[in-house]
Amino acid sequence: MVSSFKEFRSDVKTFLGFPWDTENVYFFQERDRYAASYKPKYPDNSGQDMVIQTIYGTDASKRGNYELIVRDGTKLLSLYFKSLKEIKNYFAEKEIREMTQMTMKEAIEGLESKREFSERILNNLHDYDRGEIKEAKQTVAMCESAISGLKELQQYRRIGTVEECQELASIVNKAEKDELAKIIDEWLSYSKIGTIEECRKAQEKQVAMTEVEMFYEWLQGGESPGNVKFADTPHLTADEAFSVIYYLQEVLKILPDKYERCKGCGEIYDSDMEGICIDEHTQKGELLEHFPKEMFGTYCDDCRPD
Repeated sequence: MVSSFKEFRSDVKTFLGFPWDTENVYFFQERDRYAASYKPKYPDNSGQDMVIQTIYGTDASKRGNYELIVRDGTKLLSLYFKSLKEIKNYFAEKEIREMTQMTMKEAIEGLESKREFSERILNNLHDYDRGEIKEAKQTVAMCESAISGLKELQQYRRIGTVEECQELASIVNKAEKDELAKIIDEWLSYSKIGTIEECRKAQEKQVAMTEVEMFYEWLQGGESPGNVKFADTPHLTADEAFSVIYYLQEVLKILPDKYERCKGCGEIYDSDMEGICIDEHTQKGELLEHFPKEMFGTYCDDCRPD
């Protein structure tokens, strides 16, 4: 639960993203609630109008911590959620359902809009945490894969069919569950662009975690990888050494960004295989409480505090 109106406003804009981070959202505070109103046709009403408001501490709190009010035809429909994460998942599922009703052109335009939003995050790295940056990269890759596939299908059919859009919806859903590699294999096999074996070989060319660990130790004065002799061996602190790795990941794109340093034990680990990123949105189990700011960071499975 948010502790201030400023925190509520920040969480809604940064965590939910588009369209909640646009100028069409109006925030207001009352005695027992915070609220965000999305009105794209303001001051007129429209079928796209929505409101998110806090309800903890009220008579409706038994239903959840947040109420989402949307238009259902001429009526208003109230939906209740325990967290903003559940609201985000609701919008993601709603987007997938709507995509099954789209033509190919509309589906491509929707994916391009989603990709552009994520690219804005990647162009302003200092404004976002590592979890948001990683999610944005996955979204860009997913959108580019899906857009490429749809454009190729357009060469065979002039108008998209429900079956094709349902296949796209499946692609989007799987990608959001970190199964992008499987989707690429399936798509390559279907469209006959390359082979599954070629995809696997390309994946094997990635830098292994053991190599990153050796490089991390060498930066701190350890033995040089492959017994290569250097005139001057660096003697950086652990924080300075990982800053070098982070620069090679995020700026130069030389190392995969899946390798993280655990805040607990200080060891390097593969975030695709284990661990968690603790931030302002991470909740403590079923208690729906958030971690204090001093605990924000990445943790391996042995040290994760959730």
